[in-house]
Amino acid sequence: MKPVHTETVNTIFTAEGCFDLPATVMQSPGDAPVVETCWELSPEELAVVQQTGKVYLSIVGGQPPVCLSVVSLQEP
Repeated sequence: MKPVHTETVNTIFTAEGCFDLPATVMQSPGDAPVVETCWELSPEELAVVQQTGKVYLSIVGGQPPVCLSVVSLQEP
């Protein structure tokens, strides 16, 4: 998967040894702070998801509240 630069991106996260990560920093409908990133699957990754129906989310350093979705929180 690769991160995608969307029209709502308003920050870029950087870290040594990592690729730049475009993100949208915003408030959720309930006023909680949110950082949203968008990822594009390669044709090979898409084929695996279509076959298995599974996507894995790994969080390094603990489990904060997360939301994995197919639509942006920015979309009505």
